[in-house]
Amino acid sequence: ADGNYEVTIMTKAIIHSTGRVVWNPPAIYKSSCQIDVQYFPFDRQSCLMKFGSWTYDGYHVRVT
Repeated sequence: ADGNYEVTIMTKAIIHSTGRVVWNPPAIYKSSCQIDVQYFPFDRQSCLMKFGSWTYDGYHVRVT
């Protein structure tokens, strides 16, 4: 990844009557990982990406 994580387009949060707040910021995620092309084109590649919050733990954040 190139380290540029700036959100340039600000979006409004949606606040539901239940108190639930939804904010869908536009984002582009970049990743690079080693690939094995030994069985190309009949292969499957997986690259692990880990998301987290600086403020809340996994019990308070849902990424869908």
